[in-house]
Amino acid sequence: MKTICINILFIISMLLVISCTEVGVIEENIPFDKKYVVNGRLKAQSENIEISFSKSFALDENYTKSETAIENLTTYLWSENQGIFPLIHVGDGIYSQKDEIEIRPGQTYELHARIGDDRVYASTYIPVEPDIQEIQITENFIICKIIPNPNTVYGCKFSLVSIYNSSESLIENIFYEISDAVENIADLVIIRTSELPEEYFENSKNYKINLEVYAFDEDYKDYFDTRLNNKPVENIFSEGGGSVFWNVQGDNVIGMFIGYNLKTLNNVVLD
Repeated sequence: MKTICINILFIISMLLVISCTEVGVIEENIPFDKKYVVNGRLKAQSENIEISFSKSFALDENYTKSETAIENLTTYLWSENQGIFPLIHVGDGIYSQKDEIEIRPGQTYELHARIGDDRVYASTYIPVEPDIQEIQITENFIICKIIPNPNTVYGCKFSLVSIYNSSESLIENIFYEISDAVENIADLVIIRTSELPEEYFENSKNYKINLEVYAFDEDYKDYFDTRLNNKPVENIFSEGGGSVFWNVQGDNVIGMFIGYNLKTLNNVVLD
């Protein structure tokens, strides 16, 4: 499995959402190592690629989104079956494909880039669509049983939509769990959502349930399990930090480049 775990003593707030305008001072004299941050997600069968390249800042510095962006990079995707696809800067440190490309399930894609003298490399597998065998409510959450595939991990999220007012939705924003990768693909993978809200059980006929089932490159599991290790420490007298799993490789570089597939089920009928 591709691994690179890096201990960092600063907050990477731009990895998934590069929208902060400034960071306040939490503590003075915090050691700081400048890092480049790469964030890319390849969705199966998508024809649109967006990979962001940004810079980290020390906690005692103010910065804007434009200042985090890295421009004028040489970067491209490579696939054994599809060849080289140059990426061009489209603004705010985001790079997109220059030529037409379709991300194909079952294929592996490599990301190559050069930031100054630092070379960046990452590789990700694009899973096939989740093969869902059964969905049911157990206690007060939804479980989903899936026939697994190699090099793949799974997660699911629900949304509740009112049949009387579609704008009134209850959406699960964060995965409750991500499955482990399995060695024996003959065994079903069982994953669950977070708990359904009380409103659903009080008036279940007033809602329809939509379910999103994700299949990720197995690297996502290690990232998911370690992603909170660098969250801000609320109590300065407690010990914080730790190692976060990143699959982007290179000197002074961290980040995730991950492939995924998605199956959406609307108006799910549950037992």
